[in-house]
Amino acid sequence: MLTPSYFIILAPLGIGFVSYVQLTGKVDGLAYTLYGIAFYLGLLFIFQWRRFIKLPFFLSWWAYLFPTAAVTNATIYMYQETGEPLFIWLIPIQLAGLLVLSIYLLIKTTTLAMNGSLFVKED
Repeated sequence: MLTPSYFIILAPLGIGFVSYVQLTGKVDGLAYTLYGIAFYLGLLFIFQWRRFIKLPFFLSWWAYLFPTAAVTNATIYMYQETGEPLFIWLIPIQLAGLLVLSIYLLIKTTTLAMNGSLFVKED
């Protein structure tokens, strides 16, 4: 299934935002655009969680974790650079979501390993 691959779109935007701000030393229009697109896509994916959760679990689901962490890191960096109160509210929500996602992936992976179906040779 390629569905977890959609989340990979978030990583370059989140990392690009942090890198751009570090290179230029300011949060300008391009920085807000990078962050805004990453945040918007993240919200779009969150609202589709029912669709994602119905899919069978594969190890490729770990691809959800890195891009989600990249956007969370961008939010933390955005708060550090701007001091906007909105971001101080978003940080704990995103960190909690990241923690829930990590625990979910760990439980699903452990369950597959205990069932002996984590590494199955395909015919």
